[in-house]
Parts: sequence; structure tokens; C-alpha cells
Amino acid sequence: MKCLVIGSLMLMSAMSAADVGDSIKGAVKGCGAHVESDVGMVKVILPNKLQFDTGSSKPFAGMDTILCLVRIIKETELNLLVTGYADPKGSVEDNVELSYLRASKVKDLLVSYGVMPGRVNVEAKGESDLISDNYYMRVLNRRVELKFIL
Repeated sequence: MKCLVIGSLMLMSAMSAADVGDSIKGAVKGCGAHVESDVGMVKVILPNKLQFDTGSSKPFAGMDTILCLVRIIKETELNLLVTGYADPKGSVEDNVELSYLRASKVKDLLVSYGVMPGRVNVEAKGESDLISDNYYMRVLNRRVELKFIL
């Protein structure tokens, strides 16, 4: 089974959504991302989703997503919060550790492309905030969510 990163990013900002959206639109030009501004939020739909094998923190696909994030971070004043999650399979402690490793791996990849480490924060949520408790849909719980912050 594969794990998908949620492909939309929510922006938490004191600036107007339209102003931030315009800034991001310039940063993502040419990387295939689509930017939508709404009241209090800017949504960035990325071209590819990062994918992980079950129980693994090493992504095997989605480098376009990483490169797009690098461009947004480098060309704006935005920082990134990467939050890792896991499904309820396994112990609570193992799931918290795995979700932290997934978020940290995304940060490591961004840093390897020149993003300053202080601009990317990570947190682990383990199996909290489940999207689905259905056996066949639990792949949706194995994710990394990304939020831009000022």
C-alpha cells in the first residue's frame, strides 16, 4: 500500500489571502501548481503527491512536489509546517515515531535543495485526526500535511 501526501496546502497568515495568493502564484509559475484564494486562506494544489510505502518514512515519488515547495519557500517569506500522521495499525508509540520520521524526511529533502532548516518545522500526530477508519481506506491516514505560515 502507498501513502499519499495531501495535495493542498493551507496558509495561515495575517496578510490578505489575495495578496499572499498573488505572491505564491509568482513563486509556483512553471511548476504546475494551481493557486486558489479564499477568505482567510490560500490553497495550493501541487502537481504530484509524495508517496510512502507502508511503515516507511522514505518517499519514492513526488519530487515535483518537493521542488515546488522549495520554490515557494525560497521566493516568498513563508515558512512551512510539516505534520506527519499514521494509521492505527501498530502501537501508538510506533505510529508517533513513524509520523515524525515522515515529516522529518520531507524537511531533510527540502534542506538538501537549499531551504534553510529554520524555515521548516515538523510535528508528529501519530494516529490522531484519522481521515477514515475503514480498513480499505486507511491509506488516507498515512499522510503528511503541509501548511505555509508567516
